[in-house]
Amino acid sequence: MAQRGRKSAASLSVVPPLRSAEASPIRALPVPPPEHLSDEMKAWWTAVLAKFELDQHHLLLLQAACESWDRMQQARRVVAEQGISFQDRFGNWRQRPEVRIEDDAKRTFARLIRDLGLDR
Repeated sequence: MAQRGRKSAASLSVVPPLRSAEASPIRALPVPPPEHLSDEMKAWWTAVLAKFELDQHHLLLLQAACESWDRMQQARRVVAEQGISFQDRFGNWRQRPEVRIEDDAKRTFARLIRDLGLDR
């Protein structure tokens, strides 16, 4: 029986499974990772493209995922160095902005991995 009423975003999204690069008889030329990514993300980019055959729009999602991971690591380094809070000019304790940046980047990375279907 069909669901009545409003549908959730999850039930409306249909993500086709990624094709394994090994199963594809015709391989496209490898796409080099963007230069601004960290060495860790450049290696991961290469590993993902070796395992999966991605369409052009998937490459943009993969780039966004790599950038989110790098942003998360950058914020994590600042938090590790300066702590999670600071005192403002009135003496009140505030959460460092980098804590929120790290959390947002982590959530974005997880969402992009799910959207790409790399978590299956």
